[in-house]
Amino acid sequence: MIQFARELANILKNGKIESARLEADLLISHVLNVPRSSLVLLSLKEMGELDKGKIFKLVERRLKGEPMSQILGSQEFYGRSFVVTKDVLTPRSETESLVEEALKEIPKEEKAIVADLGTGSGCIGLTISLERPDAYIKAIDVSKEAIQIARKNREKLQPGENFELICESAENFLKNESKLDVIVANPPYISLTDIDLEESVKMYEPHLALFSEENGNAHIRSWSEMARNSLNKNGVVLFEIGHCQGPSAREIFESNGFTQVEILKDLSGKDRIVKGKT
Repeated sequence: MIQFARELANILKNGKIESARLEADLLISHVLNVPRSSLVLLSLKEMGELDKGKIFKLVERRLKGEPMSQILGSQEFYGRSFVVTKDVLTPRSETESLVEEALKEIPKEEKAIVADLGTGSGCIGLTISLERPDAYIKAIDVSKEAIQIARKNREKLQPGENFELICESAENFLKNESKLDVIVANPPYISLTDIDLEESVKMYEPHLALFSEENGNAHIRSWSEMARNSLNKNGVVLFEIGHCQGPSAREIFESNGFTQVEILKDLSGKDRIVKGKT
């Protein structure tokens, strides 16, 4: 098994895959349906049952740029495994900073209402729901396909009755909502002309959740403008942003009437969150 894993890792490495050995192990454990940590403990019989042909088909998909999350059908986020398909963004570690900040801002004195705009897989809203069962989470997405994936994750993670899925555009939801305490979102914020975006992201992740006009600022502008009137007094709004959008996001939030506007960094030191208060 070790020799075969090395063989796979070399193939992936030659295909410019950075975490080649890790991904080789993950593909093997996926096909065998065992935890990666158990690979070294497998018996000769179990190793003999490995379908190498199936493995090589998965490797071929990876070499074409398909994300590991879609090949495996799942991605870890905030210590939990989420179902992932081509219909939702792959949860990313930098978004965990957004969740951390939201958890700090949710009021504890009474049952707060939190809206997760553009929920996708539900990773943000479900995580907040599981970490703060005293709050009520409304997770919104205009994509029916995304809502189906979020529903699967709700069934998998069992957050309880404090989590609600709503299939609706963020704009329509905000137009009819006026009693929110916190709004959190990972809106589309990539410019249509961004030449630095990885080709695999363009090819395999939903464009509806990625791209925005006005150099990536259109959704930040429209969602924050409507959010201002949907929040209670002392409400908070937090959006994930691109690492070059700090100045423009600050200007947008301030022009929409938010106070105490901050640009917060992720663990790698890059601008990642814009936060404002009513």
